[in-house]
Amino acid sequence: MATVYLKLLFNKRAEEAAKFYTDLFEVGRIIKVTRYPKDRNECVVCGINPADAGVVMNVDFEIGSTLFTAINGKEGSKYDHSSSLSLLVYCKNHDEWKLLYEQLSCDGKIISTTIEDSERCQYVMIQDKFGVFWRLLISRTKQTQKVQPFLLFSEERSNGIVEVFRHYTQIFHASNRLTNNMIPSIKEEMNFSLENQSIVCGEVQVAPNFSEALSFIIICDSQAEVDYYWNKLNEGGDGYYRGESAWLVDKYGIWWQVITKELTDMMRETEHLEHSIKELEENDLINVKEIKERRQ
Repeated sequence: MATVYLKLLFNKRAEEAAKFYTDLFEVGRIIKVTRYPKDRNECVVCGINPADAGVVMNVDFEIGSTLFTAINGKEGSKYDHSSSLSLLVYCKNHDEWKLLYEQLSCDGKIISTTIEDSERCQYVMIQDKFGVFWRLLISRTKQTQKVQPFLLFSEERSNGIVEVFRHYTQIFHASNRLTNNMIPSIKEEMNFSLENQSIVCGEVQVAPNFSEALSFIIICDSQAEVDYYWNKLNEGGDGYYRGESAWLVDKYGIWWQVITKELTDMMRETEHLEHSIKELEENDLINVKEIKERRQ
């Protein structure tokens, strides 16, 4: 069974951001911090700037049952976060909503706010100090996950979020339609799960393009599972990107990485980093067998 992670891109602040988020939520914790090799010569061999020797490469963390990987080393406007893929937090009451509102907006900015007479109808959208977009909503029903990705689609590109729902649930074996929770200014909304991750989709007339800054990683048990998801998600999409890693952009403009758990573990072991990076750079599809052969 595949596991879905949310990937967050940063320039040099992945560890700072992960610590901030996991301290903010009672259900947050750091899982693992991976650093570049400490030896500058080894960094050169791996194609890494020797100035980054010993620097944090990525941080795995979780908030409740939502899994994240925060990655360093990306800079430039093309890696800016998009409001079309934000993190939706279901708050249990007004006190929690207010705490998160104050902390996430500190050194960030308020994008939109709707506060009605009833405390149950408070909603805010924030871009935090790291550039990540958040939506805070007091939940009217019990949710499966505290934090869920919120995908905002343009009417023109999505052809309706019912079609989006059908597309993804036909690809992912473990998928279900969940409850709806209407958010102000969103024309239509749908909540569903893909494997371990609940996702909320909304539709507006015009929405910004999605960005690689917040995207999805599918960690698979086998190479056959990798090939399955890669081929299915790549159908009708914008193709794959071979920069620093293997990513594809699907037909809705959403970024995905599909990788085996074995290779994910290798990427977090310094002694295998050179072979793992070379495999990522030289092959259209990620293949653990190739990496094992390089290591021998």
